[in-house]
Amino acid sequence: MKRLLLLMASIMFCFLTIPAAIVSASGEQPAMWFMDDLKFTQLPGGDYSHAGTLNFDVVGVNNSNIKAPFDCEIAAVFPGYNTGNTVIIQSTSPVLYANGTVDYMSMAFGHDNDISDCWVGRKISRGEVFCQTGNYGNVTGVHSHVTCIAGKYTDHPGWLTVSTGNSTFRNGIHPVDALFVSNTTNIYNSMGLSFVTYGDTVPPTTASLNINHTRFTVNQPVSLTYSSDTATDYFLHVYHKGGSEIECVQVTSSGADTYQFTSSGEYTLYIGASNQNGAVASNSVDLTVVDARKPSTAELAAIAPICEAGTYARFTYYSDTATHFYLHVFDSDMREIECVDAPASGRGAYLLSNPGKYSFYVGVANNYGDLASNLVTVNCLPSTAPQTAEMQTSGTAVKGSSLAIHYTSDTAVEFYLHVSDESKQEIECISLSSSGSDEYKFENAGLYTLYIGAANSKGSIASNSVDVVVLSSEEDVLSLPSGIVLIDVSAFEGCGAKQIILPEGIRTIEDYAFSNCAKLELIEIPETVEAIGEHAFDGSDNVIFAAPARSYAYEYAQEHGIACARR
Repeated sequence: MKRLLLLMASIMFCFLTIPAAIVSASGEQPAMWFMDDLKFTQLPGGDYSHAGTLNFDVVGVNNSNIKAPFDCEIAAVFPGYNTGNTVIIQSTSPVLYANGTVDYMSMAFGHDNDISDCWVGRKISRGEVFCQTGNYGNVTGVHSHVTCIAGKYTDHPGWLTVSTGNSTFRNGIHPVDALFVSNTTNIYNSMGLSFVTYGDTVPPTTASLNINHTRFTVNQPVSLTYSSDTATDYFLHVYHKGGSEIECVQVTSSGADTYQFTSSGEYTLYIGASNQNGAVASNSVDLTVVDARKPSTAELAAIAPICEAGTYARFTYYSDTATHFYLHVFDSDMREIECVDAPASGRGAYLLSNPGKYSFYVGVANNYGDLASNLVTVNCLPSTAPQTAEMQTSGTAVKGSSLAIHYTSDTAVEFYLHVSDESKQEIECISLSSSGSDEYKFENAGLYTLYIGAANSKGSIASNSVDVVVLSSEEDVLSLPSGIVLIDVSAFEGCGAKQIILPEGIRTIEDYAFSNCAKLELIEIPETVEAIGEHAFDGSDNVIFAAPARSYAYEYAQEHGIACARR
């Protein structure tokens, strides 16, 4: 009889053990339930130590063994009463989640009374017993305190304290979305949760979600489009960004629907094939909802009415409302083709890559909408290259003085000096002497572009054009010494210099380094600079950069609407 009982126990053990060789159709191991029995005593988001978290408690019925749900290694061990002898495992390769996701997975188990055989780096095969339920730490009753973690724990190590004061781990995921059960799992108390049995058809957790914009106003319909190769009912899950799920609503089967937010804030959305609260899916979309504000647009000005393909259309705008603005761009058929952030400085530039007629307006919302009353039109002409001579001249001049100009050409023609202002509009075209040397007098300070051409008609700026910065005077030039690699926060805030020369070797210009420099007209920035703070030049409205073309400083100037002379 004793021999018969042992044989029956052996058969039962084999029946309940998860075979280590099980893999998905695409080759990944499925993440399986980690005990022979499934009996919850506390669910995620419950009371006490689970409030505000995805932690859960389970107990064993027939035994206390905890088995590896997939091939893994121990990523962290937290011995001690306060941490409840917590052991964290991490899959050694991506696994198949119950919701269809394929990614690495980690899990935390707490309250084992003896973790002396658990050490960081220990390799564990799927189905191998490595922990037990227990009552070590601040607990009531024997159980295991468990957290499923999406991805690698080692990418986001350490504990996380949530607003309820409870401790958990980053990137927690609901066990229903993480773990399969097998046909042999003894389900004693699932507390209403429905798990997917491995081998059943698993509906995809998400459809591919698309939202055209990321900023909306309260009560503005948010257009949703989504698609999937699986015919199933879909649900829109709405979360506070980085927080809990606040709503789950069924969406239409047509692949298009709308949703309205009744309050402002930061939100995360995803479309799922289940209406259960769960982890945010990989195709989730973050967006911002703001209170509706007036006016709908800022006054737009100073966009040159004609420019060339491959050049920037420059604009300025102002409003009596302090808010975030967007530049709306329309094609010749008055279809909105792009909506981009407009710099807070009130100055900006937009690259027109192709010829055509474009229209612009600046507004406080980034959703496609009605045209504003201050619409501005720009004609973008094909790029042309007029015949030119090679020109050599200084890149800096002083208001009221004459700039020496030298030029050469292998063509015997009459040449003309073309002078354009900061907006790239030609302001003057004068005949030059045939000697190859002449001069030009600047009456006003600012940024100018010069080129020598063989025609006196206004045309495109040639490739050998030269940028010249004209200062109001020669006084107050500040030249920094060599050996500097960083200009610290607010280092020259309010500086009275008109011209600043930075030496080669400087790599970083921190925020507010040259802010509120009302007199600053020119700053020469070397190619070695690779980082400039977003607010480094706030309040320095008259500054012009002098920087090598395609350098970081040159690109920074283009993005922030700052005039830049190429060096």
